[in-house]
Amino acid sequence: MRTLRRAFLCLFIAVVSTSVLRASQARPARASESVLVASPSGVIEARFVIEEKLEPYPPGRRLYYSVSVRGVRVILDSPLGLEFENMPPLARDLVIKGTSRRSVNETWSPVVPGKRSKVVDHFNEVRIDLEEAGAPRRRLALICRAYDDGVAFRYEIPQQPTIDEFRLTSERTHFHFSGN
Repeated sequence: MRTLRRAFLCLFIAVVSTSVLRASQARPARASESVLVASPSGVIEARFVIEEKLEPYPPGRRLYYSVSVRGVRVILDSPLGLEFENMPPLARDLVIKGTSRRSVNETWSPVVPGKRSKVVDHFNEVRIDLEEAGAPRRRLALICRAYDDGVAFRYEIPQQPTIDEFRLTSERTHFHFSGN
């Protein structure tokens, strides 16, 4: 369980807090719709959308994310993507196949106590299931958690016939900050 928590914290953007989000069942998403997840208090919001942008952005329809704090965008539209050895990147021409949501509010004790003997794990999460629009139709999931003090996300590559095994050569997550 600790390893899983660490995986979610590997990409943690420290900002200040968030909104109440209702849990929902998995459902298909329209290609042009934004997928939003807000922190439990609603102060922080992460938005994901598939768009084609002009330079200086990479060419093609890509998945972008942005982060707002109290309605002010602190991370502007930033592309996401993965590059592999001996196979094309997984970044362009993706389609949102569905989303699912959940909320968690639990407390746990660290194995080695540090500043705190109890850790509150309170977040809203969205899972975005993606697939390439054309062959070989590889699938990818992006899981984003919105906390009251930041946002964390991770990629998940589910088992599929088109990817036996892979070696990740580059993770192409960009961070376009709105200011200093």
